[in-house]
Amino acid sequence: SMATNPTEPIVASTFNAELIKREGELYGEDALWAKESMCICPGVNLHRTPYCARNHEYYSEDSVLTNLCASAFCSGAQSKGLVTQAKHYAFNHQELNRSGLSTFLTEQAARENELRSFQGVMQNNITSTVMTAFNRCGTVYASAYEGTLVQIARNEWGFKGAVVTDITLYWACNAYQLIKAGSDMMLDAFVYGLNFGVFLDKDTILAMDDADRNITLYCLQNTAKHILYMVANSNAMQVPAGAKVRYSKTVEIDDEE
Repeated sequence: SMATNPTEPIVASTFNAELIKREGELYGEDALWAKESMCICPGVNLHRTPYCARNHEYYSEDSVLTNLCASAFCSGAQSKGLVTQAKHYAFNHQELNRSGLSTFLTEQAARENELRSFQGVMQNNITSTVMTAFNRCGTVYASAYEGTLVQIARNEWGFKGAVVTDITLYWACNAYQLIKAGSDMMLDAFVYGLNFGVFLDKDTILAMDDADRNITLYCLQNTAKHILYMVANSNAMQVPAGAKVRYSKTVEIDDEE
């Protein structure tokens, strides 16, 4: 079962992609038995410091090894229809006081290290969801940083899936800001009895001027598309074995049918 599987550093120490893919398949089989469609894993951040309290959730300090391990795991899980949620995108280097922490680094350091860790699962669309981080990329909240969410993930890598925030324990989670920067969903904190985050509702959208409303609705259409892509690639669809799913940018409707 999931509870008895070893932690990511132990998995990575096998250097065995075939075995790690099999672990992902086991997660997928367990999900089918439990009637679950999503698992909030794997952790794809790097071991940047021994003091990060969640290093047991991340594979290694090496971006290529992490890339290959995450790709193998997500590939196995996806083969069974389990949606994986690679996290925490990006540059999450500590656990304590991680909210609002500003991470500064050069573009070269970003691309050679943590972005490369995520690139495999996102560029190949082996994961249909990623979870963003609590920290800031420079001075901008990671869930609202267009550079990583749109410019790199969508425009460069061709990532088609959905982007979800980490749990909304902080007011920085503002849906109006997030959807314009490339985030699709907010993981609300109601499960903890907390009410943080700024959400979009019908009245707020109707109160906008025409230009702002049109932009907002366009962004919401994109979020719906990404979320539906996620669902379409999950066991929730109950697609028969051997069936082929074809994606098209346009849908032609025959009025006579």
